[in-house]
Amino acid sequence: LGGPDEADALGLDEMFYGPGVTIVEWAERIEELLPPELLRIVLDIEGEETRSLTLEPVGERYEAIAAAMG
Repeated sequence: LGGPDEADALGLDEMFYGPGVTIVEWAERIEELLPPELLRIVLDIEGEETRSLTLEPVGERYEAIAAAMG
């Protein structure tokens, strides 16, 4: 995204606050546009065929979801 104006034109509010799930790759590029509550999923490469997944919940809703996942 080129910035807030382009994000606005894409209708990110409808995506973030509408029904369903929105996944954003390279979310750090639009950090200021992300909702205040979210579930950040971090994928780390640990080897040629090994990855680790870390959940970073922000807000009560996503803390509960992450806790339920173990």
